[in-house]
Amino acid sequence: MILVNGKASDSISINNRGLSFGDGLFETILVKSGQGLLVDSHLSRLLKGCDRLSIHPPDITVVSSEIKRLADVIGYGVIKLIYTRGESGRGYRYSESIMPTRVLLTSSLPENIISKRQSGITVDFCKTTLPVDPFFAGIKHLNRLHQVVAASELEALKVDEGLLCSTDGNVIEGTRTNLFIVKDRQLYTPDLINCGVEGVMRNEILIALKQLGIETAVQPLSVEDVRCCDHAFVSNSVIGIWPVSKLCGRPMAFGELCDKLIEIICDQIA
Repeated sequence: MILVNGKASDSISINNRGLSFGDGLFETILVKSGQGLLVDSHLSRLLKGCDRLSIHPPDITVVSSEIKRLADVIGYGVIKLIYTRGESGRGYRYSESIMPTRVLLTSSLPENIISKRQSGITVDFCKTTLPVDPFFAGIKHLNRLHQVVAASELEALKVDEGLLCSTDGNVIEGTRTNLFIVKDRQLYTPDLINCGVEGVMRNEILIALKQLGIETAVQPLSVEDVRCCDHAFVSNSVIGIWPVSKLCGRPMAFGELCDKLIEIICDQIA
């Protein structure tokens, strides 16, 4: 099912700036038992992106209602919310009166979500790098070509997920996930101040860890930091948490902390 500006449709204008320039934002929301999960957090990040890019923000009441409408229909699955600046003619400039386009579409859940939580995933580093640009850091804008190119490397690497570094050499995130590592009983996750996406599930994990009294070091991480870690796991709002069972070809145990977080977060809300 697809809604375009609240109406059932399967098309948008060829002049939409989301198509022409990637001028917009998106959120991917997990639906379980007919309920959209972490919707407030997703919409909060959407509004942050609108403010950053100077896109007219949506009426959150309307968007929430549409998410609920689709969630009721699909029961279990995924809702993708795409929010573009709207339609315009040729050229990068746009009128201040431009009206955004809102698209919500549904899809089924990936089949391997639960099995990967149990078996873990294989991970290695991609050659593709992310540009350092604090202005775009954190938000989930439509310009995802770096992730597209990085994801195309996974088959050759023969892994489930690839890690991306920034052009200045820091490990940032996976092609579709955020990263956490444990080294000498200390938990770390990359600082995303210069690039990367502040994942909704990443924030949920940080909140859960704080409630457990576990300190998380949010800081720049080098490739060597990650390669030498004791345990690792990745997260996003659809998969929840996936432990890493093999990192750069090295078998890796899951670790008690990862198991605990899966129990607290995934078994309850994801």
